[in-house]
Amino acid sequence: CLDHVHAESGELPQPTGCACRGGATIHAHVGCMVQFAREKAETWFKCPTCGQDWTGSAVLALARRRHEMAVGLPEADSERLIAANFLADTLRVAGQYEEALRLGRENLETTCRVCGPEHSMTLRAMQTLAATHLESGDQDAALAMYTELVATYRERVRGKEHETTLRAIADLAALHMRMGNHHLALPLLQEVADARRRTLGDGHAETLFAINDLASAYENLYEFERALPLYNEAVEGSRRLLGPQHRDTLVTVGNLGRLLAKMGDHAEAAALLEEAVEGLSALSLGGTYLQQLEHFKKLLQPNARC
Repeated sequence: CLDHVHAESGELPQPTGCACRGGATIHAHVGCMVQFAREKAETWFKCPTCGQDWTGSAVLALARRRHEMAVGLPEADSERLIAANFLADTLRVAGQYEEALRLGRENLETTCRVCGPEHSMTLRAMQTLAATHLESGDQDAALAMYTELVATYRERVRGKEHETTLRAIADLAALHMRMGNHHLALPLLQEVADARRRTLGDGHAETLFAINDLASAYENLYEFERALPLYNEAVEGSRRLLGPQHRDTLVTVGNLGRLLAKMGDHAEAAALLEEAVEGLSALSLGGTYLQQLEHFKKLLQPNARC
């Protein structure tokens, strides 16, 4: 799609947030993306050129369009269930929690009824709803669901090192971190990071995310010297793999800046925080990314003065 050129429907290209042409470049009509996605389902989630996930307004528009197209399908049709969960999760990421909770509850009830309580569709819907509870502030509801998910995946469904098990463990650890239970989160995050290194290798994106989370746990336990090499590894790997303007790279850069500020290296902290603030501001993201952006902004001012 050409920049700033209307499609026949009248819509302008949207910022996709992928790694093509600098990441934030406006270059794709939603209708064109939908056309590709109907031929290749993976395009609902990620760019077919660079392989990175869509973000921001583009992914939300895609999720809504997919859900609209699937509403008329039979209740037990897998595409209808997938589309509903995709939209609920995308709404969560965008910070639209009221709509995400409503759709998430409806989808979990439907999948449990038509697929069974331990079916992968049901567990995926539960994971999405648990994440929405967590981010919207209902920690008790999230804790109950994440604890159930980890037990189900580990003991009955997937095993200790399966992808879905590790995601559930990481989510449970994130909740403990938010509740201030850093000592409970640390062994869970270490388990995930070790498993990622064994199964995916040091340079994989999921391994880098796990390393960043483990560093955060050490940081919150005031073990700065153990957190620093982990953050450095996560930043270097993310810049190389995802690119410097990817949303997760920028968050990791900001995290490293925050740690350096605590360690007294204010000049280097200011440079990293400025990089994170400028990059995240350009992407115009919602949800937790917006919260992290505001946090980095607050940290930047005093460190820049120092």
